[in-house]
Amino acid sequence: MSLINNKTKYIFWGIYCLSFFIWQSNGVAQEQFVQLGIEYDSNVYKNFGTKKDDFVLRGHYMSKKQVFNKENFQGYFHYQQGVKKFIQENNQDQLIQSFSLSTQYKKNKFTFEWRPSLKVLIERKSELSSNFDIEENYVMPALHMRAMYKHNNTRYIFEPGLRLFQFYANDDFSNISEWLRFAVEHRLNQYLELGANYIFSLEQFLDVNRQDSNHDIGFFIAYPFKPNVRLSYTYADSNSSIDRFSFVKHQMMFRLFYDLGERPSGIPYVSIYLSGTVQWNKFPSVFDFDDEGQRFLLTESEGQTFNSYAAKVSYHMSPKQHLELKYTSFSNDLSSQQLNYDRSIYYIGFKQRF
Repeated sequence: MSLINNKTKYIFWGIYCLSFFIWQSNGVAQEQFVQLGIEYDSNVYKNFGTKKDDFVLRGHYMSKKQVFNKENFQGYFHYQQGVKKFIQENNQDQLIQSFSLSTQYKKNKFTFEWRPSLKVLIERKSELSSNFDIEENYVMPALHMRAMYKHNNTRYIFEPGLRLFQFYANDDFSNISEWLRFAVEHRLNQYLELGANYIFSLEQFLDVNRQDSNHDIGFFIAYPFKPNVRLSYTYADSNSSIDRFSFVKHQMMFRLFYDLGERPSGIPYVSIYLSGTVQWNKFPSVFDFDDEGQRFLLTESEGQTFNSYAAKVSYHMSPKQHLELKYTSFSNDLSSQQLNYDRSIYYIGFKQRF
């Protein structure tokens, strides 16, 4: 696989070696699974206007391990690796790796967490015009911190963080992001949870004279039993030093998780997951322009600016073996973008837990 930047390749294999070394150390595996499947993607290049579809073979490995456990300290290692192999558009083939090391300290009603992480995505070097296919090669190191105080049925949360996003296809989008999050979560009664949060973030772009300041205010209500239901609302206001990147957004999110039936072993026969995100955006939901119109660059950004709907059904063949069917849809129906965007993904796969 020819990569756009050798540094990305070295970092990718560095993560693999470090993760293997940590995994071989003493500790207790808490969760581990392998997932294999195939999906149909109706808009492989995430373009406005002209679309190309394809079938994709997918693989995903995840491992979470407790690496130490002292009186008040716990340490956790979380590693993920993913691969996407396209049948026709093989210039879109991707490898993804991420890991994090979390250290938690608990004392009385206080909990503190320190979690450095690193994510790397590498994509096969494209033979197409760069205007048609922007290679999504990036490195994203981050540091997340969390302090929580619990009093009776209320949790008070303070979360600062720092992240570097190095995007090799276009340095104009590389940036450093800093954020502060304040949240209050309250157990109203035996059935309902309520919460509110405020996030202030600042993004400083590295190679262009651009700085974005963002304010997010959100509320949620949840029923954490059967069925597990959560409804949330977020108002976002972003002010950029480049006016065309400023925006205001209203976001509504819905999530439902429900188990049907129960085997003698206690596991359900079928699990159903439904989610939806509806967003009213007062800005064009794109960040770049190409010869075909306007195009969204990064897969992770789709969920931040487009409406999305997902439905997943898992059939539990045994406590550790699941067959999964999933449908996901993206659209920009409620944004101010003049060109329509839509993308549908159909997935069938198998998950093996260990």
